[in-house]
Amino acid sequence: MRPMPQLYAQRTALTCRRMDVTCLLFGSSSLLYAFFIMRCMLDTLADAFWRMCIAIFYVLRSGINPSLAQMHSRSQCNSQTDSECVDEKNCAKLCSLRPEVEYASIQRPERTFEEPWVWEAMGLTTAPKPSTLQLKCKMADLFQRGCDMYIPRTLETYVARAAQQFPVILLTGTRQVGKTTLLRHLGQAGRAYVTLDDPLVLSLAKTDPALFMQRFPPPVLIDEIQYATELLPYIKMAADRAGEPGLFWLTGSQQFHLMKGVSESLAGRAAVLHLLGFSRRELLGQGLDATPFVPMPEEIARRSAQAQKLTLKELYRLIWRGALPAIALNEAVERDLFYSSYVQTYLQRDVRDLARVGDELAFLRFLRAAAARTGQILNLSGLAGDADVAPNTAKHWLSILEAAETIYLLEPYHTNVTQRLVKAPKLYFLDTGLAAYLTEWASPETLEAGALSGPILETWIVAELLKGYWHTGRRPPFYYYRDKDLREIDLLVIQDGVAYPLEIKKTASPGREDVRHFGALERLGLPVGPGGLICLTEQVLPLTATAQSIPAWAI
Repeated sequence: MRPMPQLYAQRTALTCRRMDVTCLLFGSSSLLYAFFIMRCMLDTLADAFWRMCIAIFYVLRSGINPSLAQMHSRSQCNSQTDSECVDEKNCAKLCSLRPEVEYASIQRPERTFEEPWVWEAMGLTTAPKPSTLQLKCKMADLFQRGCDMYIPRTLETYVARAAQQFPVILLTGTRQVGKTTLLRHLGQAGRAYVTLDDPLVLSLAKTDPALFMQRFPPPVLIDEIQYATELLPYIKMAADRAGEPGLFWLTGSQQFHLMKGVSESLAGRAAVLHLLGFSRRELLGQGLDATPFVPMPEEIARRSAQAQKLTLKELYRLIWRGALPAIALNEAVERDLFYSSYVQTYLQRDVRDLARVGDELAFLRFLRAAAARTGQILNLSGLAGDADVAPNTAKHWLSILEAAETIYLLEPYHTNVTQRLVKAPKLYFLDTGLAAYLTEWASPETLEAGALSGPILETWIVAELLKGYWHTGRRPPFYYYRDKDLREIDLLVIQDGVAYPLEIKKTASPGREDVRHFGALERLGLPVGPGGLICLTEQVLPLTATAQSIPAWAI
């Protein structure tokens, strides 16, 4: 089949030849001649239109992503600055994209062009014909590839509040959770941006901090501040001189040495906030309305009404892929390739400097052994034995992982009233996708059917609950309970002196037996509030007078 522009070119030439023959046979009739001239012009314009479409296609395929703002002034998509749509609503309309989330990715429903402004953006004055509609849909697909919509984060509100009270904001979190994207989205136009990933900038910051501060005066966003903690005393002096809030916004991927510098230099001047991967509510577009979870009946009813139900397959696919933005928002990203690169970068850039890792293979064994123990009480000697390292080394590496916000250690709740409580923490990976990759589960189906199925579900639920507190600027009041009689409660939320017990279990048929250990809390001397069993049930059902089943998708 010949290309469409070639067919139009041949058709145009044939039309012109017919015009010449007709004029020779019938004479130079002005009306007839004008008809053929108009026919020839229309064919030429069609030829030019197709050539333009194919040229745009090849330009896009070569990697140039034009902005949707060039198509219509009401839809401004800045694909070259942070890949964020300035006008998300109109960008969504023009791209025919609704923020419907399935498997933590953005789906594209069938396109409709019912609004006149969409016709105008397509260069039309009336409703498009089916053939034109098909072409424009293809063009919208091509343009959409360069447009990544910004997903609102729960922490936005609290960053804005902190910026009105503190001269310095420090946003911490593991790599690729979206720290820079969040702050650049919130930063006003006058805020400069500088990253210490740049070797030249980093050299200046370490060798001449005073000159660095002169070159990048506030308001400024400094990315990866942990590489140049020498700047912190100078930031302190600049903040004291100015006496204004919101001057310095800092991001850091490591807390090990960074927090020591912050506590010494910026005590009382910096608001420290933590960012994890996307919560499910953020992926559903409800991030700005998210609140910390407490198992009160009215709160559970509200969340159940707002949340979107998940099947077992959908839930474990969400767990298997993880919550880091690069993979959670793009189903096309190959999961194993992404996490393989992530682990290698993490080893080379963060851990080697902090933990003084001499044997990277030993550390990788340690990571895998730790991931296999997610959702379980920490047995340090067993972990060290599986990784073939000394217990002191395992303890040191665990502290590095905790400081880098890769793992979370849930402390047991105990008082002086009783000494019959287990005091070892429980270990949780903060990203279930990373844990599933390290333990080599090749698919969501094998993960759901395997030995890690229950612990990784518990890990995902604890991480979601943690995000509800950390992303609202609060310290999570979480503990677990286990005594010498092996009575265990997976999670205690202690708020205002009241203990709210939560059990987590992979079951779709909850019963009273699953919450039988809640009565053990009476010996702690604390008031006990309503509790629940977070499980795979499809609806909220009462289990006892003070406990009910809670669907996992509703938290």
